Amino acid sequence: MSCAEQEDVPNTDGVFFTFRAGAYGNTAGIRLSDEFLYATRREDMFDKRDILATDSSTVMTRLQFSMRQPNLLTRMFVNADSNDGVEEQDYDFVFGDLGTDEMSASIINLDPGVYLSYWSAGGITKDAYFSTTLVFNGSEALAETVRQNLASKVWALTFGFADPMDPVALRTIDDFYGDDNGVDGGDGSTEDTETASDGDRSGSSSSFGVGLRVEFKKPAGQTWGLSGTHTNMPHRVLKSVNDFDLTDPSTDKVPWNCPTSLQFRIIHPDDLPNDALCAKVLDPAVPSETLKIVRRSLPAGDWYVNLAQQCIIPRKHTAGSCYGVDQGNQIRRTPVYGFSANCNPALNANGTGVCSHFASICVRP
Repeated sequence: MSCAEQEDVPNTDGVFFTFRAGAYGNTAGIRLSDEFLYATRREDMFDKRDILATDSSTVMTRLQFSMRQPNLLTRMFVNADSNDGVEEQDYDFVFGDLGTDEMSASIINLDPGVYLSYWSAGGITKDAYFSTTLVFNGSEALAETVRQNLASKVWALTFGFADPMDPVALRTIDDFYGDDNGVDGGDGSTEDTETASDGDRSGSSSSFGVGLRVEFKKPAGQTWGLSGTHTNMPHRVLKSVNDFDLTDPSTDKVPWNCPTSLQFRIIHPDDLPNDALCAKVLDPAVPSETLKIVRRSLPAGDWYVNLAQQCIIPRKHTAGSCYGVDQGNQIRRTPVYGFSANCNPALNANGTGVCSHFASICVRP
């Protein structure tokens, strides 16, 4: 999601974000490895639970989502004002602690080969849903630099296992070496460094996990029945995502699908009613497969989704949501929803007629 200029705009419900990822498919989530199941085939459920609870490579481990340098994983990108990092902003967790009795029991009871991607024992907490969010939308400059950093491939979005003693840091391969790690991490489904706090962490730079290389492109007007791609439009939609093994960052493994049909203009509710721009529609009783994919990242409680017009409207918003407030007159900035040449990229907090913002979705095959 390309929304920016949100530093002073309330977002208590987390409707607006920069990157969101989740384990949603049948082969996404966590499960016990085949090796672990074979080694413990004669053990009962309680013994297996005890093994997981005492295994140093499992207990108190959490899968962390963050933005790091693949060749120097001790370096994490954070917002300039958050120092060592803020949870649910600079880094986030995908599910609860491994090794607990509740989590172990849930995994042990799975049929062989089946992944756990929703944890009912998590109750109403965020640990129940295996999804995660990063937020780098304080300013247009920050949002643009994040995109440039990821496009340079010096930085990547990463899923690694957090250090139990320091949740911001990743556990190194040395931390796991010699132990029987019984859990597989399934794939889910990212400001200038001079102004960002991205200091090194001590320890080895190698870690188990998955990285995502992300590239962006300009949204094409033809997608919305408009002519051309205006010259000032920033690269605000996902172009490609490729995942790779953090232990071998030189080789991409799986290219994700990033169709234009999953690109949506974000319409501020104050610019409605205008059904020609974006009609508010309710979800059908039987949603299409495309809508099911969209709803994974954009819940019905937060967004109206219009697949035909490829636009979304926030249900929870305030003045300045997504597009910011002009610092000069303190009025909500009004976007140019078309692709005309006078659209303002707005790499500062002033200006009117700013370029449209977009949400775009890629899916791992």
